[in-house]
Amino acid sequence: KGNSFLLLDVTSDEEVCNRNVEQNMSAEETNEYKGSITVEENVQLSKSTSGLNKESALGFDSEPISIDTKEEHNDGIGGKTSLCQKPSAMEQMKRVWFCVCIVPLQYYIAIIGFQLEELGDKTGIYTDVFAYCYAGAAVTAPLTGWLADRCGLGFAQGAATFLSAVPFFLLAAKGSLEIQVVGLACYGIGRMGIFGLFFTNCGKRFGYSNYGTLAGFGLLVTAIVSLLQYPLISLTLAGHSTLVNSLLGAALVLQAPYFVWLHRNVLKSQL
Repeated sequence: KGNSFLLLDVTSDEEVCNRNVEQNMSAEETNEYKGSITVEENVQLSKSTSGLNKESALGFDSEPISIDTKEEHNDGIGGKTSLCQKPSAMEQMKRVWFCVCIVPLQYYIAIIGFQLEELGDKTGIYTDVFAYCYAGAAVTAPLTGWLADRCGLGFAQGAATFLSAVPFFLLAAKGSLEIQVVGLACYGIGRMGIFGLFFTNCGKRFGYSNYGTLAGFGLLVTAIVSLLQYPLISLTLAGHSTLVNSLLGAALVLQAPYFVWLHRNVLKSQL
């Protein structure tokens, strides 16, 4: 009996071991089966999402984020190279405007003393007044900048140019010396505005990446054009001051279409 009990115990232990082995094998097979299913599901998921963005496959919002990169009055032109900026219509028109303005402005400084003397300024006091008006016009610089920011470059450049035309019409009309003081003041403010707005135009319309190139090239061109003042001075000394002053004043005023065109372009760029 003792031996039979021993055999029964051994048999029961073997059965338990076999059951454990079978359970382990079945568990491993189950895990392998689940793993194969997981791999197949991942492959199918990757195929189904291959035409989509990674963000959308991961559950993120795939809509692009709208970022406003518009800079004030820059129009996207500032990012171009200087070679791309020079041939643009905006730059060419600005350069023509400055060239047309520079001849009367330089002529006026060279000849104003002579013309005031012809009108009766024998002591030179009104020539001194011109020097004070010329230097004192700097106090209006903030007003010119405010006008450009508030009303646009077209309006500001037009106002400065029309102010510069006033003294030429007053000289052509042979007005009294007291009236010429108004022209002297208008010239100082207008000249300061024209030069200031030229540089402002370079920065506001074309950016500052090539600001030095654009401004320097514009100054070079206007310096060459300004040599036309010397034939005009010779005509004035020859007794044709009324004709010369009238032509120069008209040349400044006739640029009005450019100011309208520039103002419209500025408004379009701000929309």
